[in-house]
Amino acid sequence: ATIRSYTVTFVNYDGSVLKTQLVAHGAAAEAPDTPSRPTTAQFRFTFDGWDTDFSCITADTTVKATYTASVNGSGGLFRARKVPCA
Repeated sequence: ATIRSYTVTFVNYDGSVLKTQLVAHGAAAEAPDTPSRPTTAQFRFTFDGWDTDFSCITADTTVKATYTASVNGSGGLFRARKVPCA
């Protein structure tokens, strides 16, 4: 019998491809190195994880990086919120 394989694509917040791999049916994908998101005038971003489980692949899958945004300010961090993708 032929073992099916699927494409797993890891993307960053802006949709840029971080890694693409071919994974056998039921196998786990391997995450790329920890991505980053540039700091802006208003926010600093910390990598939070991936939005999709990739431990048992059974279809072509896109996995997006998620970040926590911290508000920059003279008093430090005011609040944080999850930012799945911009």
